[in-house]
Amino acid sequence: MNQIIKTVKAHYRHSVERLHHIYGVRDTALKLGKPLGCDPDHIRLAAYLHDITKPLPREDHIALIKAYYDDFVLKAFTEPLWHAYSAAAFARKHFNITDENILKAIESHTVGRPAMTNLEKVIFVADYIEPSRMFPKSVEIRAIAFQDFERAVYEIINASIQFHETFGDFVPKVAYEAKAYYKKRR
Repeated sequence: MNQIIKTVKAHYRHSVERLHHIYGVRDTALKLGKPLGCDPDHIRLAAYLHDITKPLPREDHIALIKAYYDDFVLKAFTEPLWHAYSAAAFARKHFNITDENILKAIESHTVGRPAMTNLEKVIFVADYIEPSRMFPKSVEIRAIAFQDFERAVYEIINASIQFHETFGDFVPKVAYEAKAYYKKRR
């Protein structure tokens, strides 16, 4: 864990805001995950690593993704979302993390997916609502998350899709599948 923390700090030595975000995700995820029975060490690992590759150049994202995934990831997701997969690949490559629950939590933190594990949902929600996120939807869903966690998962997926559709951005198919899945579960 110490080496992971050192690496995160090194990657974000020029971005205090991003480092605060990572700590906010960690702290929020620990609070959300405790009542759900999530392993605190798994929460910490996924939280520290979820954005580890964000500052890397495009070529590094592509190389990491191609080393651990097929080309589907590069085609199904837009470049701003690649970091979720390159971060999971980085975790495997540099820290020998093989626990699929942790890796899936890192992969799913941007748009979610149907039938996420509790750890995946915890990192997904924490990434959206951690305290440094002050946009209106984040503040609104933060108030919901600790009382109706499953509803918060759905609301984040829905809000993210609406946001990207408003700007004409590409929305991955899995986001729509997750929305339909969690709409039935709320």
